[in-house]
Amino acid sequence: LVSASITFLGSCSTEDDYLYPEETYLDINNQIPRKRNTSGETLGTNPETGWGKIPVNEDECALYALTSLKHDTDLGWYNANTKATDYYYRMYDYAAKNHNYKGGSMKYPTILAVGKQFNLINGMESFASGTNEALMYFNTNANSGKIKMVNLENHTAKFESYNQRKQKVTYSDSKGTHT
Repeated sequence: LVSASITFLGSCSTEDDYLYPEETYLDINNQIPRKRNTSGETLGTNPETGWGKIPVNEDECALYALTSLKHDTDLGWYNANTKATDYYYRMYDYAAKNHNYKGGSMKYPTILAVGKQFNLINGMESFASGTNEALMYFNTNANSGKIKMVNLENHTAKFESYNQRKQKVTYSDSKGTHT
């Protein structure tokens, strides 16, 4: 048994299991793995993109923003076992059935009702143009987690951040992030 173990340990090395004689030199072409990834993924792709892809329909920026808020909750797409598309249309159906929503631009009371129903938002603040009310509100609440969405010039989007020094709001919508 001892002589068999010595023969086994002496004749095999861990490198022998992985390298072939032609791969023992350091040429870069021989150091790259020769097998392909069989998981279906490639570099730079997200295998769960289908889960988080929110529909983009004309003038339905409020539904897009509400749907994007779901991803930020503890029960985001993956934990809630639902797709963004399903969630979007569930909110659409709720608004149509309970608030006479017919698609397109959504009125503020409907946005609030849908947001409350789906536990995404719980209140709404409006500010008269030409006043400093909005400035004071953002300076006080921007970092509190209280602000979830913004409506700028009849475009509703997900609130991202507020730069107090520059007095600029950053928001995201179906076209990306904007200031």
